Amino acid sequence: MLKEKKLEFQQTLEEYLEQQKLYEVFESLMKSLITQKPADPIEHLIKKLEQPEMLRIVLLRPPGSRGKEIALSLAEYLSE
Repeated sequence: MLKEKKLEFQQTLEEYLEQQKLYEVFESLMKSLITQKPADPIEHLIKKLEQPEMLRIVLLRPPGSRGKEIALSLAEYLSE
């Protein structure tokens, strides 16, 4: 019985972590710590969590396909 409850709790926890995308948040935080090696890691993590996540998009297009217009329309759509 205890084993079943433990398994159920673990599954519920994993679902929550995936739904909230917390694995990605933890991974991003750890990568930041490893690459930047801040003197004050706690302060660094707090600042990182307070910053809004920047969305980056790469737009690949053939020449003459109105790339600038597409990029501006996409930026306007995503800023809503």
